[in-house]
Amino acid sequence: MLFFGNLNQSMTDFVLRDLGLYQFESYNIDPGHRPYRSTLEIQQHWLLYQLQTLFELSDISDPAVLNQLIAIIPHDIESSSPAYRKSERLRYHLARQLERIDELPTAIEQYRQCLLPPSRERIARIHDQQGQHREALDLCVQIIEEPINDEEIQFANLFANRLVKRHGFDRPAEVASQHKPYQPEIIDLELEQQDSVEIAVAEYYDLQDDADSCYYVENSLFNGVLGLVIWEVMFAPLPGAFYNPFQYRPADFYEHDFCARRNDLMTQSWESVNSNEDIWRVVSARWQQKQGLMNPLVNWQHLELDLIELALERIDYGHWRAVFSRILGDLVNNRSGFPDLVHFPPGGGYRLVEVKGPGDSLQKNQQRWMQYFDEHGIPHCVARVTWQTP
Repeated sequence: MLFFGNLNQSMTDFVLRDLGLYQFESYNIDPGHRPYRSTLEIQQHWLLYQLQTLFELSDISDPAVLNQLIAIIPHDIESSSPAYRKSERLRYHLARQLERIDELPTAIEQYRQCLLPPSRERIARIHDQQGQHREALDLCVQIIEEPINDEEIQFANLFANRLVKRHGFDRPAEVASQHKPYQPEIIDLELEQQDSVEIAVAEYYDLQDDADSCYYVENSLFNGVLGLVIWEVMFAPLPGAFYNPFQYRPADFYEHDFCARRNDLMTQSWESVNSNEDIWRVVSARWQQKQGLMNPLVNWQHLELDLIELALERIDYGHWRAVFSRILGDLVNNRSGFPDLVHFPPGGGYRLVEVKGPGDSLQKNQQRWMQYFDEHGIPHCVARVTWQTP
């Protein structure tokens, strides 16, 4: 724990690196940036690992056991400490279990001490369950005014409208009117059955015309290009970001202030890419220089240079920037949910295609992305597949 800053890594990382299976960026490790600044922080982090183990091994159907674990969680952990997010996750898991066994007052108390989404969602649902419908509506308004991520906003608007409809409340001005959920264009395809429905649709588009090209990219294209553009920003040696040579991402990568802490570096990076030509210049060079080095946004197996070049020829610069902005706004949730395919028709342009096989439907994060695509004029559709009968 003292070397890695966690108990997830081990001596195996040395072996995998020496075998060449894992390749890490060479970043500066400053002793002043080490994760623990005091004996107290070490003790707190170690205690949380012990509590997590006890939680996993104990009878969590017994509220007395859960309350004993809660009582031991330190309350004086600084937000900059590695232990802070771990304490939040543990507190949330304890609160969720208390809710499951109907210890609702204690569950709410713990949720209120945890900023980790969906803590506020759970409180709103408990209020509604207990008949405190006005309190639930007020909390939805608070979430809308000060959201932590898009998922919270989506929940708060839907749940607030449900409360308004069921209980006759006046709709608060902050709550968006409930419209029919956005419905993307749906293309129905009847195809010969394959193991992969995504590959089946990609092949369907490829066969439409010799000039057509369709790629199964899912989350790899936009994330990968973004990861290459901001590579130097991501691996900048900020305090607390890097403290062992086996990190494929900075320690604060998933923190809400990741971009804010690097605001000046981000600004400099974006000032150098004012067009697709600029993006290509930066990305093509880094694709060659950094090949194989681990990066949380770059999946080397699914990021070919030819595909990047074609995508930059077809996808508008404004669309790239719009997608990058949303990813960076919530790195925890917005790195996923992209359509499966990118289709480049012979007449030019492009379209993102989400593939749904028999019985499948859009997930919430996919719905949020498609709503965003619609707001920013990004071409997209859903390919709904049924299999041909023999």
